[in-house]
Amino acid sequence: ATLGPGNPTVAGTLVMVGSIHYKRRNLDASMMFYREALRLNRDAYGLHHPDVAPTLKSIGTILTKKGEYHEAYDVFRDVLSIKCTIHGTGHPEVASAYKSLGNVHYKLGELADAERQYRHALSIFRRTRGNEHPDTIAARTTIEHIRYWMKERGQRKAEERNTRNTSRGSDEDERSC
Repeated sequence: ATLGPGNPTVAGTLVMVGSIHYKRRNLDASMMFYREALRLNRDAYGLHHPDVAPTLKSIGTILTKKGEYHEAYDVFRDVLSIKCTIHGTGHPEVASAYKSLGNVHYKLGELADAERQYRHALSIFRRTRGNEHPDTIAARTTIEHIRYWMKERGQRKAEERNTRNTSRGSDEDERSC
């Protein structure tokens, strides 16, 4: 009432209320508060302001949890763009945005794309935080995990091809009889 409904200062309170709903696993209510906070910040500061990115990231996280991966991907692309504008391309915040994109690719089963995004993050973390920092180690571990699943998927696809070729061969034998 004191500040008025369009005041961007209200956005911080909306984010806090949204976070409470998020912790209580009430994603729809959380999303409502985050979207209103985002609207206030964008109206007040524009699209590439530092206050916009964290709220967008929260929205992307909720979309991911709800299985709305394509919409989440678009939101995380916006987060990446904002962070690059604010920090440049070699900042740990940019690496974090690449990880978010990698997570969405992983959820979509796009493992090669997930690995590519995580490699961007790893490269930035190595340059800015060193090889032994927990963020660097986590990115490296995730890449190893993704590679494992890519290998497993590749082996399964090869087995499926062999099974199809074997069954196709027996089908051809049966048809020729």
